[in-house]
Amino acid sequence: LGTIWEHYECGYFPLSMHIRYVDGKPLYFTQEFREKKRAASKYPVSIQDKILAEYKEMYGEGGLICDSRLKKVKECGGQMIAKTNWFYGYSSFSLESALKVNGMDELMDGDFSLMDVDFGQRLAMAEHENIFLLDIKLLVIEHCHDSLSSRVFGNVQDIGTIKCNYAILELNKRKKRCKANQTLLDAEDLDYIKKETLGPACSWRPHLYMDDCEGPMFKLWAENQPIFDLREERRLE
Repeated sequence: LGTIWEHYECGYFPLSMHIRYVDGKPLYFTQEFREKKRAASKYPVSIQDKILAEYKEMYGEGGLICDSRLKKVKECGGQMIAKTNWFYGYSSFSLESALKVNGMDELMDGDFSLMDVDFGQRLAMAEHENIFLLDIKLLVIEHCHDSLSSRVFGNVQDIGTIKCNYAILELNKRKKRCKANQTLLDAEDLDYIKKETLGPACSWRPHLYMDDCEGPMFKLWAENQPIFDLREERRLE
């Protein structure tokens, strides 16, 4: 915490990186790891092969499974300014900066995937660029576990996903919208989200998203866009 506050006092938003543990021990890229990864995956073999090839290139055989940014930070001497799209995981920021961009984009429906990256992207648009600091001294341990049994949640049906958060992230960047939750998506915006969701960046197979973004759930989402002002809500408390 002392290191984090020191960085804050120098005008930075410090970001922490992680190393992964299983059963209280560090996790390494081994044959056992690959077998477990395949057994737990819902992707076709071709996608699994691609993911594991990227892991091998990143960590090497027997390498420690850790934050993908860690190697680059080590090469830079232990500290570096992070790229705008590296704002994820254990990131930090000031309350004032969060109010300036009006919080996380609720169009992403609370889905953690890319919500933090989009937030960092909008912070950079709001004049907080080049202050995301990665420091090798700021490391946390992630304790991983196997997938939870269905007995924990009961017989929950996976009804699918209605849209891709990457499409929303790209739309915010394209339209230079640093403040979330203040602009209703118009027909052009919705068409862009549909197109990107069904495109190769989001869809690794046909019909991955529910009703190809033409069904009642997408319509319900589009008709119930959240609009609010966090700064005003704090003032009224």
